[in-house]
Amino acid sequence: MSQLRYIWRNYSAAIVLTSVALIFMLLQLWTGWKDYIGEQQTHHAAIEVGDYLWLYFNRVFENLQSEAWQVVLAAWVFSIFRWKGTPDSKEAPDEES
Repeated sequence: MSQLRYIWRNYSAAIVLTSVALIFMLLQLWTGWKDYIGEQQTHHAAIEVGDYLWLYFNRVFENLQSEAWQVVLAAWVFSIFRWKGTPDSKEAPDEES
């Protein structure tokens, strides 16, 4: 089996999700740049790439931080509380009265 097939077979989900995330980040970069230019022109301010990149990365990391906390919280909650009927849940023994 070729090396590329091995990588695709074992890591295809990570490759696809990373590709989609990068595409959306590039689209956000482009649309945000267009919006930044319009806003700067409206206020007759200088258009500076460094200022925009600082703003862009600030927004990206704020969003990633909130998403990461949601995933960590969900993993923590689901590790403690399990859904009844799922393969991971342990059914409580029937209580006899």
